[in-house]
Amino acid sequence: MMTNQKKIKVLIVDDHEMVRYGLAILLNGFDHMEVVGQIGDPRMLLTVCSSTQPDVVLMDILMPHINGIMATGLLRDKFPHIQVVALTSTADEEQIASMLKAGAISYILKSGRIDDVVNAVEAAYYGKPTLAAEATNVLLSKIFQPNKVGHDLSKQEIKVLELVVEGLSNREIAERLVLSQATIKAHVRNILAKLRTKSRTKAIAITIRSRLLDDMKQSTT
Repeated sequence: MMTNQKKIKVLIVDDHEMVRYGLAILLNGFDHMEVVGQIGDPRMLLTVCSSTQPDVVLMDILMPHINGIMATGLLRDKFPHIQVVALTSTADEEQIASMLKAGAISYILKSGRIDDVVNAVEAAYYGKPTLAAEATNVLLSKIFQPNKVGHDLSKQEIKVLELVVEGLSNREIAERLVLSQATIKAHVRNILAKLRTKSRTKAIAITIRSRLLDDMKQSTT
């Protein structure tokens, strides 16, 4: 807890009015916190930041018009001295990575305690990051979970692989995709390398056994 008299100026950005209102009441209850503004539409963010000059912005992610990731990037470009604390509902791997890459210093969850929010705001004020335990676990699981064989296949290679599994020859695949046989041969060579095999037959077996094409289709829907 801060012991000096300077208050940390906080701006709340969330499209839910009840969330903004509740956070403002709770944070203003701390002597060293001052909520200088609330925004429901992130398109107003730069204008409000210019007039209120907050130290820390509490940023929701899933919002209409401009999401929190884009808003954070715009804010950090214009006001690099303002820290952003992501305050959202889920510990989604892609959202965590995108938010941190956009410039947020912290990622915490709405399901946590008010003390978690206060501590994250204080830490951000001093330039120190905070990650919710759930977010940390998601990132660690990604680091220690090996990538599935074939995860790096391109969209074109997936199309070729589907036809290989159907039993088509390079010539037939070339005709089907309206590509040259040389191009198909190169794609097949890359596919075999990414599936870690030199055999077309084994590549088909790996694809079927690992349900690789099913996973690829699900990831693109």
